[in-house]
Amino acid sequence: MKDFEYEGTWWLPGREGEPLPGTLSFTKDGSQLTVYGPLHPLELETSGGLQPMTVMSVTEPVVYGTTRQDKEVTLFEVRGDYLPGMPSSEETYRPGLILIGDHAASEAFTEVQVEIEYLHDWASVPDMVKFKNRQFCFSVSQQEVLSTQSGDDAIKVLTSLLGNTNGIAVDFKQHSMLSVTTPTGREWRELFEEKVRPLHDLMIVSLGRPLTMDALYLRPDAPNREKGILCDAYLDVLRPASRPGSIFSYSAPTLYTAADHDLGEVVSKWYAIYPKVRPVLTLLLNPYYAPFIYGEHRFASIFQAMEALHKEFFESRDMEKARHSARVNEVVDGLSNQGIPAETIDWAKRVLTGRNDKPLKRQVQEVVESAGVLGWHILKEIPDFSKMVAGARTAIHRLLRQLRTQEDDETKRLLETISGTEAQSCRYSISTCTSVKASLAA
Repeated sequence: MKDFEYEGTWWLPGREGEPLPGTLSFTKDGSQLTVYGPLHPLELETSGGLQPMTVMSVTEPVVYGTTRQDKEVTLFEVRGDYLPGMPSSEETYRPGLILIGDHAASEAFTEVQVEIEYLHDWASVPDMVKFKNRQFCFSVSQQEVLSTQSGDDAIKVLTSLLGNTNGIAVDFKQHSMLSVTTPTGREWRELFEEKVRPLHDLMIVSLGRPLTMDALYLRPDAPNREKGILCDAYLDVLRPASRPGSIFSYSAPTLYTAADHDLGEVVSKWYAIYPKVRPVLTLLLNPYYAPFIYGEHRFASIFQAMEALHKEFFESRDMEKARHSARVNEVVDGLSNQGIPAETIDWAKRVLTGRNDKPLKRQVQEVVESAGVLGWHILKEIPDFSKMVAGARTAIHRLLRQLRTQEDDETKRLLETISGTEAQSCRYSISTCTSVKASLAA
């Protein structure tokens, strides 16, 4: 992702004859369109006398533009304020999506390509540049690393060399992109939610770290599919890749990569199971999408993901219904024999009848045990791990206040790792459960 600023002319659909000069910019702080004049037609008052001016907030579906470099630009979901009855010398708007390379007729697209941080390493993409016989050899044609299906949509990982030359020096960089192609045009938000986000989530589950999206391309739907242009696209969510360290180092929280599994099969099954596990993933991965988050919030989000995972894939009842009813009746009979008032006994029966859920400790224990070798190592090193995590969940604020004043370094270190190990176990359990469920469904 690179910041840019384009000067050009801009207009609303139907006002092609009245273009306005202005500037379109994109930075890490977001996108902005500044036009020098009123983008909307003036709405003059016909009645006499003074009229109060009311600021109008609008979201224009589309704004078109042409840069000084003759690049066609389409802006979608352009938000801003203006005064309908007063001519203005300058107005500022914020586009939701910037498309450079075409005047798109609608928000329908047939292909999205996105560059996700570490995709090259995670997908085990082969290097296109090699050193052989004291010479550098490289391939300039785009290569297809992964190809699978999600319904009627084609999911691919593509890699190619992009760069420039000045006649003397050649500067190339290998880029790997996730590509999703659909047989019919889809709205761009739909493509992101249903096709890009699932693989983005899978990579975060696999690698255990935040992953930025730093390049985006969209192909507008066109009557002649062969003429559809793959355009540069910009969203506020795009960020430069940070790459803080290798995913293959000993300390990296990597669960698996294409080197460990048949990635095409994993991706295909992941898309099939994703709608079912999405509520769990939303809670589990919230801390990875947030630019900043406190430890208490991270722990709460991860624990709620564990509870949602347990509810989806494990038996949530503490015991069978008949046994639970017998247990409740024993309590009720004991209270009756003690002479407890009838209304109190009725209240206790109503409460206890609906409380046949497993204790939090057992839920944590079952999720950790389901993580296989990883879970075994966690419980071996910390036998009371499930009890500690459940206790922290029920009294997290008190526990963390104690932690801040705790002088025992070993206790402090142990409690600070609860969120990380629980997340690792939950991530591994999700991948295990989804793989098993997908295999059974296949």
